[in-house]
Amino acid sequence: MYRWWIDLKSQVENITKKNSYSTKDIKVEYEGSLIVGEGTFISKDAKLNGNIVIGNNCMIGTNVVIRGNVKIHDNVKIGYAAEIKNSVIKENSTIGPMCYIGDSLVESNVYLGALVRTSNHRLDKMNIKSWNGEYFEDTGMEKLGAWIKCNTSIGIASIILPGRIVPENSIFSPSIIINKNYPSGIYKIEQNIIKF
Repeated sequence: MYRWWIDLKSQVENITKKNSYSTKDIKVEYEGSLIVGEGTFISKDAKLNGNIVIGNNCMIGTNVVIRGNVKIHDNVKIGYAAEIKNSVIKENSTIGPMCYIGDSLVESNVYLGALVRTSNHRLDKMNIKSWNGEYFEDTGMEKLGAWIKCNTSIGIASIILPGRIVPENSIFSPSIIINKNYPSGIYKIEQNIIKF
């Protein structure tokens, strides 16, 4: 049984809370604590607020917002106006422009196209349930995003509902709503366009 949400919570709560700004060439204002690895670029108009660790050789683009407790591993690219909140982004992943990643665990080698969103709360404000390997369990959390497993690509304007586990080695074409836990594979929407 693996309660991924407990692992995520532990990782974000244990982010180092000391000021250490190791890259001299970066000129960005931030509130909280910030650790930045070598070779990382952060756009001067990015907004950083919280306990944040950014690894080596990352790129944090124009108007990006990073808030809460966030750990970004090495070689991560975050595009224009994306927002990352209380999440872990593992190495070699790309978060496209205007994405929202909240209260989520993103594994290595993940590609998210522009406007991909993790929904992190239910409309009825009940606790979120997620799969623990045996059954859907009440996580005890009102806010919980998704666990996006390694080597997966998600197309532009897709939405992931709260508590979902996105499978490894998969491709989801644009505009899909990931509303359940799917097995690994390639997924696309079939549509009929009708002229009136």
